[in-house]
Amino acid sequence: MGKNKVDNDESGGQQKCGSTTRHDVVTWVFSMLFIIAWLGCMWAWGASKGWNAQSGYTYESVNNSMIRFLPEPYFCNDTSIPGRSGADCVGTWYFWKLPPDQATILTHAIVWLFYCLHQGFIWALIYRAQLTVSRRKDGARTKKYGSEMRWFNWSLLGVNAVFHILHLVQTHWTYDGTAQDVAVSSSQASVIMMICFILLMEY
Repeated sequence: MGKNKVDNDESGGQQKCGSTTRHDVVTWVFSMLFIIAWLGCMWAWGASKGWNAQSGYTYESVNNSMIRFLPEPYFCNDTSIPGRSGADCVGTWYFWKLPPDQATILTHAIVWLFYCLHQGFIWALIYRAQLTVSRRKDGARTKKYGSEMRWFNWSLLGVNAVFHILHLVQTHWTYDGTAQDVAVSSSQASVIMMICFILLMEY
């Protein structure tokens, strides 16, 4: 009595049952708190700088003292600046996008460097995690899913946290994101595609 029940897991090892601590749930809660706190910092930072607008159309009139971004185009008839005329000008406009004359090689390179590094770290860790949980040297299958956090879970959380911070720093340094080079709708399309792949994998 008083001892945790011990069962064999799929890998032939022993796993304690009856433990009330769910490390995955605790980690998820702290991750959500981290994101909420980070968003709060961004909102507070923006409010202290006066970066606010009621809409994309009224940005210039709200912030006459600091016009940093181009307002949403009216009727797609502005031919003085590339991308602000034609049938798709609203679709390619993005509020958080530097005017073309302020975009430089550096603003393009920094965001793509961070993006590629983030993608590279994530895919490398996923690959290593797959190797870790595929098969042991003795041929037995290891347990793929569980409530215990393993090294690759912590690594993925750490990488995402670091790039959250780097992204905030980058947006206040060069500001621009990938919207300068790709359509805004591509972000939504990529998320939909990722969810479809995950559903297929889980199925």
